[in-house]
Amino acid sequence: MPGLLEEQNERDESSGKQATTSASSGAGTAAGSVLPKGVVLGEDGKPCRTCTSSSAWMAMMKSSSKPVKTTTAQPLTAGLSQTSSPPTTICTTLPDGTQFPSFSILLSILLSILLSILLSILLSILLSILLSILLSILLSILLSILLSLPHSPSTHHLQNSFYILTNSLSGRSTWTLLHTLPATYPPNPAPSRQSATHQFISLFSQLYPCHACATDFRDYMKDEGSDLQEALKSQEGLGRWMCRAHNAVNRKLGKEEFDCNFWRRRWVDGPTDGRCG
Repeated sequence: MPGLLEEQNERDESSGKQATTSASSGAGTAAGSVLPKGVVLGEDGKPCRTCTSSSAWMAMMKSSSKPVKTTTAQPLTAGLSQTSSPPTTICTTLPDGTQFPSFSILLSILLSILLSILLSILLSILLSILLSILLSILLSILLSILLSLPHSPSTHHLQNSFYILTNSLSGRSTWTLLHTLPATYPPNPAPSRQSATHQFISLFSQLYPCHACATDFRDYMKDEGSDLQEALKSQEGLGRWMCRAHNAVNRKLGKEEFDCNFWRRRWVDGPTDGRCG
């Protein structure tokens, strides 16, 4: 009996070892590769050729011929250290804790400001050029319109009209001055007064603004020069000489002549009824 018990124990130990070996080999087979569907394991934990269909066995053989890639797990921090880039520094911190933008940020801001200034300058230049072109076009159009209008009186004609108007006004004022000169002339003038009056009349004929009138007056003085010397000896003679000079101009202009017998009433005494003129 004791012998039987010992033999039974030895069998149990050997079967336990065999089961452990089968389990470990089966676990290894399962861990080493994934068996295709339809593969049947035998009692030893290995694929059973007899129990497995031909298609499943061929699929298992194909899968077992491919090399199995083994990967080694790496810590998460190692992957992060390889792929992540260092953070961008936006601000610089001084030892006292003060923060200010970094040089790259300041440079980008400065470049953007300069770019905006350049763009504004370019736009202003373009606008000024366009405005000048538009103004030149408008001026040319206005000039063409003005040239196409009916011609107004020429500048020369306007100048002549102004000259005539001015000459007529100055002529009347000048004759008033010349007639007033004998009206205040002494009845018996001294030789110095006669000489001064003669010089005044000669200078007047040279300096009068109307050159045509001045020329005519000088010609009249040449023709009536001896009469002027005689007329300067008295007030009456100078008054009548000036009246005859005025009538010579009236005849040339086609105006009515004045009766020189009434020169004193016109410029010295006035009308007999007391009127002013």
